[in-house]
Amino acid sequence: MYGRIFEEIFPFLAYYRNRSRVQKRCDCPNILNLKEFAAYNTLSLEQLTGRIDEEHQRASAMDEKTFKMGLSLSVGLTIHGFMTAFLTKSKFDGMVLMLPLMLAVLGLLYLFVAGCMSFSVLRTLPKYGYGTGFLLVRLRPNARETEILAIALAQQESMNIIRHIRNESAYQALRNGFCLLLVAYVMMFLLTLGTTNELGFGLWWGTDAGVKS
Repeated sequence: MYGRIFEEIFPFLAYYRNRSRVQKRCDCPNILNLKEFAAYNTLSLEQLTGRIDEEHQRASAMDEKTFKMGLSLSVGLTIHGFMTAFLTKSKFDGMVLMLPLMLAVLGLLYLFVAGCMSFSVLRTLPKYGYGTGFLLVRLRPNARETEILAIALAQQESMNIIRHIRNESAYQALRNGFCLLLVAYVMMFLLTLGTTNELGFGLWWGTDAGVKS
């Protein structure tokens, strides 16, 4: 439970922790001895080849999704720019603005982290089970082709798990950033209504509360 809460609040820290764990498993020289991959040797050559192709297609789809997620950051940055302009031109006292301003800055930091994760897709992750080098390994005399394909599948699946973790963490950071910006915007809206004493909001702050004379 607490681990999940930590991941929701600090997705970037959880991402690097989980990525390191999966990467270590991928680099294991005896990866087929691990429990989750122990049965891969029982698959046929056709099944292994088909599964590797599926994982390659899945990797491309996840990379495309990650990149598109980064484009949505433009919306968050536009909102942040609007809020910044509003805060700098407002007539509220600095102490009144402190909380919404802090929330806005924290939201921007989350959006920045989400952007870094999203555009990290430009740094290509390793791809296993394809290429000339892989073909030459399969064609070696006495090569155990089933084992070679099983190892490639296990490694490619591990890389795709890293992609999944990256996408999930980027989404969490993006969501947190938008939520913080929304809360800061709503607070500023309520403060604005409070100064005009309309719809009863002025009762919360007082007619002249927080307004410079």
